[in-house]
Amino acid sequence: MLKPIRTKILVKPLGKSNVTESGIIIPDADTKEKFLEKGYVVESGHEVSREINNSSVIYYDRWAGTEVNVEGEPFLMMKEEDVQAYER
Repeated sequence: MLKPIRTKILVKPLGKSNVTESGIIIPDADTKEKFLEKGYVVESGHEVSREINNSSVIYYDRWAGTEVNVEGEPFLMMKEEDVQAYER
């Protein structure tokens, strides 16, 4: 597993569905607007604040981070400052 440095975090995105709870399919053209995405922190650098730790569920801008494949699975490497909110 990758170990981020300083204030970087490795995030596993939690997939976003294009189908609403009531079963309506949202076309891709309507999902291109900027929304917050949800993911959980897999690893964090040694300078990341104590508020965000491994297994934290976070919200980040849709375009934040850099995509990385680790052992065939997609992850995002991003700066701590890209995190907009977290769940307690």
